[in-house]
Amino acid sequence: MQILSNFCRPRVFPPIRFNHGSTTGLWTAITVAVIAVLLLPAHPAYAASADDPPTADEPVADGTAQAPPDFRFTPVGGWFAVRGGYSLTRADSDLYDFYFDNLTLEKSDFNQGLFGVDFGWVINPRVEMIFGFEYLTTTASSEDRYYVDEFDAPITQETRFRQWPLYAKLRFNLVPRGKQIGSYSWVPNRVVPYAGAGLGMTGWEIYQFGDFVDYTDLSIFYEEFLARGWAFSYGVFGGAEISVTPGVGVLAQVDYNWAKDNLPPAFAGFDPIDLTGLRISFGVNFRF
Repeated sequence: MQILSNFCRPRVFPPIRFNHGSTTGLWTAITVAVIAVLLLPAHPAYAASADDPPTADEPVADGTAQAPPDFRFTPVGGWFAVRGGYSLTRADSDLYDFYFDNLTLEKSDFNQGLFGVDFGWVINPRVEMIFGFEYLTTTASSEDRYYVDEFDAPITQETRFRQWPLYAKLRFNLVPRGKQIGSYSWVPNRVVPYAGAGLGMTGWEIYQFGDFVDYTDLSIFYEEFLARGWAFSYGVFGGAEISVTPGVGVLAQVDYNWAKDNLPPAFAGFDPIDLTGLRISFGVNFRF
């Protein structure tokens, strides 16, 4: 640990607070864009009779073309989805309390933008198996809460918090995905609400660097702190999928996941880190 020549003194003005995570703006923009897709009007499902299966565009009495019916020749067998959203971290362990007590960090600074990819296999019209992964990240700037340096400048740090969960889930559709019409067509339901549960492993990392105060002699030193690991995780989720075309849907989903992990030896004396959080995401689902 390198000790710098300057020393700190108690700050005599309220701490300056920094907005957290430069990545938050990017993920907010992605979320807004996906919400806009959700609001686009979807083509209504077309129900054909068994004796008159859907056909291609046909002229009607006024000479205009009839819109093609929304159907598939076979039911959905699988799908993959891409999601973007935001995670609200519970931050309920003493490592976070140490940050909150000594640095100008708050719980909201550990909320994360997220990106996820899911792969699903349809077991039956009501049950589906999902495998997937997510990447969550945020970066926050902070200062020492009580001290400034000898020039009255803040003592600053950067904190990066990342997670990358891998999981398997069971999804239960509250209504079937669609219905068979005759022998040649399958029509998707317009809206399919769902719920489910899953488990997996969550990789995580907290990386902190910058200037810090040695509270024994009030000297200022530069340091980098890194903690990372893998934790068992489990959770529940629910949402709704809206058909845009027979092969494409949009979805909104809420997950709540529980996880905690022991910190490395350099963080001796701290309880396991809390990785639990609520995740809200929106995405596009491609069916095959």
